[in-house]
This record gives sequence, C-alpha cells and structure tokens, in this order.
Amino acid sequence: MRTSDNKIAVTLKVIGYITFFLTGITFFVLLANFYNDFLTVLIYTFSMFSIGMIFVGLGEVISLLQNLSNNQPELPAAHKKEHHAETEAELKLTNETVGERAKAEIEEFFAKNDKQVTDIKAMHIEDFYLVTVEGEAVTVELGGFQPVVYKKD
Repeated sequence: MRTSDNKIAVTLKVIGYITFFLTGITFFVLLANFYNDFLTVLIYTFSMFSIGMIFVGLGEVISLLQNLSNNQPELPAAHKKEHHAETEAELKLTNETVGERAKAEIEEFFAKNDKQVTDIKAMHIEDFYLVTVEGEAVTVELGGFQPVVYKKD
C-alpha cells in the first residue's frame, strides 16, 4: 500500500475482493445443494457479486477523490495579502452609517493596542471600514474572528 492511499478506500476494496472470493465458494456450494434449482444459485451468486462490485466501486471513487484532493494547488498566503492590498485601493466610501456592533468591535480591537479611534467610515464593500486611528487612516476588515488592519503604504 502506498502512503498516499486512503485507508477507507483500501478497506472497501479489500471487503469487495473478499466478497468476490466468497461468491466463488458460495457458487459451488449452492450449485451442489440446489442442483435442481439453478435460478436460485444464480440469484444468490449475482447478489453477492453485486455487493462486492459496490464495495470495490466505492473504494475506487474514494481513491479518485483523494487523488484529486492531493493534486489541488494551494494558494500562497502572500498572494492573498496582495489581493487585499489591491482591492484596498479600489474601496470607496459610502454615506451609510456604521453599525453599533461594528463600531464597538473596531474600538475594542484598537483599545487592546492602546490606540484611540477618532473616526470610522463605511466603505462600499461589506465589512470594510476606513478608520482614523491617532491621525492615521487605515482600512479595517471585519467578518473574521478578529479585525484585519490594512495600512496604506
């Protein structure tokens, strides 16, 4: 077994192959006992074979999905920060009022760093605010576990 194989997929395939093996044995046992009723033997054998195929098929599907998941390229974190920096330049102010919850969250965040917030303005993109902190304008993004501050360079 390769280290990249999914344990669940391998287990399902093994169960399927064991079912195939037992199907072969059961076919000959039933054939000896029900030699007058061959249709019964075929029904039992086909049922067991189908169950084995289902297990092997599910194992293959899980293996394929695991391979697809392993081959997904990851986005570097630096690229994500650059994207936010690019969108920051495109943000425009709106005339909407800042909600009390957002205002309290921003003020609480900067109060932890011993900084005084003088002004908060809403931007046209949800959860983005232009905040003036001790004379410096910064863009703040809410919506995560804690606010993210983007400083203008």
